[in-house]
Amino acid sequence: RGGGGTSNVPCSFAKRRCASSKAMRSNRPSPASPSKGSRRLKPEIAGELAERLQAPVYLNAMGRGSLPQDHPLFFSRTRRGALANADAIFIIGTPLDFRLAYGKRFNAEAKLVQLDIDPTELGRNRDVDVLIEGDAGAVLDQLLAELGDGRSEHAQWLKMLRDEETKTWAERQEFLNSDAVPIH
Repeated sequence: RGGGGTSNVPCSFAKRRCASSKAMRSNRPSPASPSKGSRRLKPEIAGELAERLQAPVYLNAMGRGSLPQDHPLFFSRTRRGALANADAIFIIGTPLDFRLAYGKRFNAEAKLVQLDIDPTELGRNRDVDVLIEGDAGAVLDQLLAELGDGRSEHAQWLKMLRDEETKTWAERQEFLNSDAVPIH
C-alpha cells in the first residue's frame, strides 16, 4: 500500500527535502489539486508554491478556491495530457481514485509525491515515490521554507499547456454560445 519503497510515516525534514528537490529538478512538473486535508491551505500558499515551481495547478471540486481562476498557473482543460507527460507530479490531498483514473494515466516515469492528512490514502491505488502525511497548509509552509528563494523555469512546458487550454476553450465556444435546441 505504501508503494515506491517509501515508508508511510509522518512528514519529516528528509521527505520534504526529497519532495522539493525532485520537484525543482523536473522539466515538466505538475502539482495536482489541493483538496481534502487542506482546510488551512490559503490561496497565497498554493500560489506561492506554483510560482516557485513554475508548475501548472489543476483543482478538483474540493480544492476550488485554493488558487484563483485568473492565476496564470491555474489550468483546467489540459489535466489528462499534463499528467500523462509530466516528469514530476505533486498530489495534494486528493485521492488517487476514479477521478484521476487511479493514477493509471500518469506518466509511468514521473516521480510522484503525495501529500495527504489521511494516511490510508497515501500510496493507495498506485506506487508513490514520496509519501507525506500531514496538514497541507503546514507541510506546504515547511516545503516553501525548504525551497528557499529559488525558482524553477518551465516556460516551454507552460506555454504548450496554455496553448492547448486556449485551443480547447476556443473549440468549446461554439457550443457554449449556441442557440441550438437541444444544445447538444
